[in-house]
Amino acid sequence: MEVLLDNISTLNWLAVVAATVIAMVVGSVWYTPAVFGNAWMKSMGVKNKDFMKGDMQPIIFAVVSSFVTAVALGALIQILALTSIWQGATFGILVALAFLGTNKVMQAQFEKRPLSYNVVTTSADVVTLGLMGAILAIWT
Repeated sequence: MEVLLDNISTLNWLAVVAATVIAMVVGSVWYTPAVFGNAWMKSMGVKNKDFMKGDMQPIIFAVVSSFVTAVALGALIQILALTSIWQGATFGILVALAFLGTNKVMQAQFEKRPLSYNVVTTSADVVTLGLMGAILAIWT
């Protein structure tokens, strides 16, 4: 635990903020109706006109979650001494697939969600964590 805390305390906080911002940008683009938003909303059973209606709580949770993810990913990247774009991106993609993707698929099966839900959300995680990992590896 001490190794993890030591690495968190030496993180490049500008890199953490940049990784958080890129996560928000990817999510903002990914879930627009012009990209994968319509497929995602259909898999969730919601309509665009009903979605969010000015509710900022999901956005706040997304920012906080992305920040926590960036801190954890950055600490692990430092511990593993990953320093190139490709090493960071590969590690981010691995984390997205191995932890987030498998967990989402399991949950979605119990929740009886369609395959399109898994494809849209897991592929968003793969792109997001790949980019976050790349940023954190070259800036940490």
